[in-house]
Amino acid sequence: MSFHGRRVPVKLDLCRRRDGGLAGHWERSPLILRVSTFDPTRLRPSDFIDIPRSANLFLEVFGHQPNTSRALPWAKVSFRHADSSYTRRDTRFRGFLYYHVPLLSRPLSGGLRFRCTPAPAPASFAHGQDLLCPTGLPWTIPFPNLVRFGGRPIMQSLLRDNLASLVDVLASRKSFHERAHPDRPVVHAVGQPWFLDLHVPAMIFVPGPNKLLRCHIYPAVARYGALVVCFEHTANPDHPHELALRVLDRRSSNVSFHPTYAHLPPPVRGSLLAHPLRTFPRPWTWNYDTPQKAEMAAGLFCLVNGPGVDVRPSDRIRVSLEHTMHYSVPSPRDFAWYEGEEGEPSP
Repeated sequence: MSFHGRRVPVKLDLCRRRDGGLAGHWERSPLILRVSTFDPTRLRPSDFIDIPRSANLFLEVFGHQPNTSRALPWAKVSFRHADSSYTRRDTRFRGFLYYHVPLLSRPLSGGLRFRCTPAPAPASFAHGQDLLCPTGLPWTIPFPNLVRFGGRPIMQSLLRDNLASLVDVLASRKSFHERAHPDRPVVHAVGQPWFLDLHVPAMIFVPGPNKLLRCHIYPAVARYGALVVCFEHTANPDHPHELALRVLDRRSSNVSFHPTYAHLPPPVRGSLLAHPLRTFPRPWTWNYDTPQKAEMAAGLFCLVNGPGVDVRPSDRIRVSLEHTMHYSVPSPRDFAWYEGEEGEPSP
C-alpha cells in the first residue's frame, strides 16, 4: 500500500451509531492509499494496510471509468466504528481489505471486510481474522452501500475482477431508490446472526434474484436495548416454512420496555423473541404462506429457500412473489446510465 503526500481535510457530524460505534465531528486529514484489488486471491504486498483506528482512509483504486480516460476518484472508508474499544485512539489496524460473499448465497449478499493478518504478506491472509464491530459481528460494508457510497472506484474494481456483475450493481441502486440504508442488516440465510435494536422498528433486507427485498420484522418495543439474533425454523409440522427469532446474545445490560409492551419477558440468551401483542408467552413467528404484503412474502421465501433456482412458491402466492422479485430487472436506460449516456437510471 503506497502512501501519497497529499492530505485532504474532512469534517463529519457527531453521532452515535445504533451498533455502539462513533461517527463524526472528527476533523482529520485522511490518509490517501492505493489498492489494486479487493479479490483475496489477487492481493499484493502493496495492498497491506497499517493505519490508526481514528484515521479516515481514502482509497485510490486502480482503473478508469467506462468510455473515458479519466482516472477514478477517491473512495472513502472509515474504521472508527469497527473497534470495540473505540475510545482508544492508539489502536491500529493491520491487514487487507477484501470482498466477501457468503457461501450458498446470492451476489447481493456480499460486502467489503477487513482481514487482520499477522504479517504484511498476502500469504498470511488465511491465518488472519476478520475485524469485528462492537456487536461482535464482522465489520462489513454491504454491497448496496458500496454501490451508493463507494461510487465508481469500488464498483469498477468489483466489476473488473468479476466479484460482481453489472446487473447486481444496477439492481442495488434500484432496490434503494437512490437512498441507502446503512443501519439495516442484509440477512441472506436462516441461522445468520444479525443486530437487532429494540428501540427502533426492525427492518432487514433479504437478497432476492434481482433486488433486495424489504422485510419489516419487529416493532419498536423498548426505550433502549439491543440483541444479536438469528432466524430459525420452528419445526411446526402444520407450517413447515415458519420462522422464529432466537436470541444469541444481549448487547445491553438490561432492556427498558415501553409501557405498551411491559408484559414482555426480558430477552435472555437462547430464548425465542416473544410476540409483542400477546399478553401470554408466545414466540413471534413469520410464514411466507400466510397473507401479507407481497415483498415481505417474497423476502421470507428467499430467506427460507436460499438461492436455489429450482424452488418455486405455492400457486396461491406465486404471481405476487414473482412480480415482486423480478420487477426491478435493469432496463436499457439503466445500462445507458452506466455507460454515461444519461444522467440517472430509471426509477
